[in-house]
Amino acid sequence: MKPAAEKLAIRLAATTFNPAQMPVLHNVDAAARTNAEGARTALEQQLYRPVRWTDTIQRLQKEYGATAAIEFTRQSAYDPK
Repeated sequence: MKPAAEKLAIRLAATTFNPAQMPVLHNVDAAARTNAEGARTALEQQLYRPVRWTDTIQRLQKEYGATAAIEFTRQSAYDPK
């Protein structure tokens, strides 16, 4: 996945990111970011680093008071027909 991440990094570098109005947690390390460069780096790394889903959800609960989470995905991700 590293070659795909390198191609994605080029596209992300050409994309305008505005500073986030609230922290965005990234599955790659469960870290909260508001700056564009940090978001670009995390998005690139999500292609080849393990997903830290449990850490991300636990952080949402502990630091942000989340009591529920909704995951949006296309149906085929769960329906292997």
